[in-house]
Amino acid sequence: MRCSSTTRCRPSNAAISARRYWRCSAARAQAPGEAPFHCAYGFNIHLGDGAFLNAGCTILDPAPVRIGRRTLLGPNVQIYCAEHHKEAAGRQSGLEIARPVTIGNDAWIGGSAIILGGISIGDGAIVGAGAVVTRDVPDNTTVVGNPARAVKRG
Repeated sequence: MRCSSTTRCRPSNAAISARRYWRCSAARAQAPGEAPFHCAYGFNIHLGDGAFLNAGCTILDPAPVRIGRRTLLGPNVQIYCAEHHKEAAGRQSGLEIARPVTIGNDAWIGGSAIILGGISIGDGAIVGAGAVVTRDVPDNTTVVGNPARAVKRG
């Protein structure tokens, strides 16, 4: 499923209410998330079948964001594709850097986790609540903390 527009999207012709978005995205029984939901554009967000975004998720999507099948995002998860230049001159120019984010199938992203641009999270991975993901997460790996680090399962 591809998100075409959502609440608080900046392009004026793309903004519609969250209620209408969730109703239009699929049959109500298969709605992909809970309002409120915030995004920069919406058209760069691609959701796999059965993906679910809990209340308060924010996705800044100047680059593609792909969320796999049956992947769950807890409340207030934040995905930031947008970055700013490290040099002051780059920031002053107003140019933004955008790097895609990919989350595999059957992943679970805990509440209030933050995922930075350019990150890939593998199939079956778990990101603990409040983690800040600054590096790729391999398949079937659990990460926690700030910055997120792998922990043993068991």
